[in-house]
Amino acid sequence: MTIDEFVESLTGFDEIAIEKNFDGFDVYTQAETKSIRAMRAMAFVRFRREGQTDRDAFKAAQSLPLKDLQAMWITAAPEIDPDNPDTESGKDSEPLD
Repeated sequence: MTIDEFVESLTGFDEIAIEKNFDGFDVYTQAETKSIRAMRAMAFVRFRREGQTDRDAFKAAQSLPLKDLQAMWITAAPEIDPDNPDTESGKDSEPLD
């Protein structure tokens, strides 16, 4: 799931938990200027949905190195032309017959 898809899945309960645990952070109005904070807030919600308490989910989200945080939300783009791939992973594969 991309981060945009994840944001679209937020419930009112998720929004309240983000505001409470992230000092009033509003993911809808502040995400553009505080994108890393928004990614941490989405990681927090993801951890909550996996069963962690708010406290543990917040700690886990805050403890993630930026590289790992970004990796949670970055998805590989599909190759537009498989015969002439743009990505390194696409260059290693052979076309299907």
